[in-house]
Amino acid sequence: MLSSLFILDETGRSILYRDFRGDIPLKHVSRNFIAHFLEEDNCLVKPIFIVDSVTYVTHKYGDMYFLGIGHGNINVATVMVMLNKFVDVLKTYFGKVTEESVRDNFSLVLELLDEMVDYGYAQTYDPSALKAAVFQRSHQQADTRAMPPPTGAVSWRQNVPPIYYEHNKVYPFSANKLRSIVQSLRVSTFLSQRTEQSCLVRSKVAS
Repeated sequence: MLSSLFILDETGRSILYRDFRGDIPLKHVSRNFIAHFLEEDNCLVKPIFIVDSVTYVTHKYGDMYFLGIGHGNINVATVMVMLNKFVDVLKTYFGKVTEESVRDNFSLVLELLDEMVDYGYAQTYDPSALKAAVFQRSHQQADTRAMPPPTGAVSWRQNVPPIYYEHNKVYPFSANKLRSIVQSLRVSTFLSQRTEQSCLVRSKVAS
């Protein structure tokens, strides 16, 4: 999925970046962006382009460029949504997203990225859930609040008491309809908070 995310100024120079996977050399990213995006003819400019098997996905906002890169044939629609949602989250923190506000809140922007994306995969875009996990100290807001532990807050569970089970259990139920050749798998879960689960389904045909 997404390997790295950059915020570039209007000249293509990096303001900040976060390398999520460490699988792409980053020293030529800015140069490739300038050569294939900023210096290209206007009629040929595309928000998505590939250089040396690395896909570049670009979202322009104001005088900045939000750039996501990944190996090969990544899901560019998902990356584009991530870039747009990232801008929306910054708006809720700073009000107006500019190069100056990003530079003034450098560490906060990186903290938000760490909460929103884990190893290149999107986690949450919800501002209320992010504000519950990330200490809000932007220059727009003078008040400070104690930082709660980042336990993966979910916005739609804010007013629900935590649920704890003595044992984490998962019960799968398989339903087969032979005439229409339809299979469905239903799962009942009893899990405390947000537990990581792996599921392996094997099919065996009786002779």
